[in-house]
Amino acid sequence: MNCEKNKCNNPEKDKKSTFKKFNKTFFDNIYHLTKEKKYALKILGIYLLISEIWVVTSNIFMKFIFKDMTVRISYYIIKESAYVILSSIIIYLLTYNAILKITDLKQKNRDGVKDKIKNILLESEDWYSSFIEHSPYAIYVHDNHKIIFANEAGIRLLGLLKEEDVLGKSIITFIHPNYYGKAQKRIHTVLNEKRSVPLEESKFVSSGGEEIDVEVSSNILNIGDRHAIVSFARDISERKKVEEYLRKMMEENKELFHKTIENERMKTELFSNVSHELKTPLNVILGVVQILNNYKEKYIDELEGEKIAKYINVMRQNCYRLLRLINNVIDINKIDLGFYKINPGNYDIVNVIEGITLSVAEFAKEKGINIVFDTEIEERIMAFDPDKIERIMLNLLSNAIKYTDDGGSIFVNIYDRIKKIIISVKDTGKGIPKDKLQTIFNRFERIESSTTKYREGSGIGLSLVKSLVEMHGGKISVKSQYEVETEFFIELPVKILDKQFVGTSGNDYCFDGHVERINVEFSDIYN
Repeated sequence: MNCEKNKCNNPEKDKKSTFKKFNKTFFDNIYHLTKEKKYALKILGIYLLISEIWVVTSNIFMKFIFKDMTVRISYYIIKESAYVILSSIIIYLLTYNAILKITDLKQKNRDGVKDKIKNILLESEDWYSSFIEHSPYAIYVHDNHKIIFANEAGIRLLGLLKEEDVLGKSIITFIHPNYYGKAQKRIHTVLNEKRSVPLEESKFVSSGGEEIDVEVSSNILNIGDRHAIVSFARDISERKKVEEYLRKMMEENKELFHKTIENERMKTELFSNVSHELKTPLNVILGVVQILNNYKEKYIDELEGEKIAKYINVMRQNCYRLLRLINNVIDINKIDLGFYKINPGNYDIVNVIEGITLSVAEFAKEKGINIVFDTEIEERIMAFDPDKIERIMLNLLSNAIKYTDDGGSIFVNIYDRIKKIIISVKDTGKGIPKDKLQTIFNRFERIESSTTKYREGSGIGLSLVKSLVEMHGGKISVKSQYEVETEFFIELPVKILDKQFVGTSGNDYCFDGHVERINVEFSDIYN
């Protein structure tokens, strides 16, 4: 009643509303129509054709009928208005027809999509059903502890043959008593907090009483207005057996490892003790040799003196060889036990290397070997332990002399790389076979061949050298061409100790006892 009254009382409003509805429908039709290219092109073609015919015929008609220009302009206006009205009617009719076709097409597509979705859902239902039934995971649905569904894997896991044997039974009856608490907590969490519980270890008991290690996760399952629980379980019995086996193996290996470490420690201590015990009487023998040498010069005639001197020299040289071996064994053991330390200070590395090289020159000259020293810099103050650097250089130089024949040469070079110093010791000796280059720094590694087997050595020296270089934060490498040459490279980082006093020139290293150390290091060269 109110609606009718409003229509009667507001004719202008009713007209405006109708006009708005018309425009909305018209433009909506145009919008939907332009989404279909086929119908849009058809409408455009018809519209252009009609427009062209109207313009041509109307112009010819008015040109011959209306001679007066004023009248012709008036009719032009009437013609354009009629043209607009006619065009709107044609477009509307074509649009309406197209909309009907589009609507019909969309309805057909919609029906087709519905059929496809329906088929997919039916196929999905079958697929999910097949997946659940044949899943390798045991799946149980239980409501108020009672099992209302179990898949094939779940029935087998409990040692049963068919679904009827498990349906209606309490899930708790299949859980090991030690895990009742965890199971109750899991069920309480799912039902009250409405959230899933991730995988956690548990233990089932099969119908035959067999204990089964499992991993279980649970989640809420809504069935109408009721809340059930779906639980997924997988058998991890084999995995637990493997883990237990590995644990036992680790315990056994751990025990064996500790025994091995203890045996190595005892062996190292034994070597150290034996070395110290040997060193004490050896020093006594060296002292006696020195006394005999002095006694020979005072009380024995020249002829007998030469013979005694020869034997004394043999005794001294072999004492040095034993002392060298003992010192190396003691130092290697200290390094293994972590007791060996270096005492770095700020010294001139160039001066120290040059002094060591020149002190060896006389020994090399006696064997007919020429030693050449060269450097890129005249001075480089840096932190290092001069005693250990001397030990390194004497070892490398003694090896170079040992494996270089008469007439050969040894080159000692220092290269400046700003942040590091490279010391090179190169000889024109026998070289190192290619297959030995990777193991030359290994402990007790010796190079045996027809040309080197007569050389003495324990195979400890280069291993000790490598350790001493690394204690300085450096590294040592070697390259060699067999039967041609060998070159060792020592890289040392350039560092300065702030708290260490540095002399004006940095040449404050004392060479006292230098000859004695050379005699020890070179003891396996001379007869």
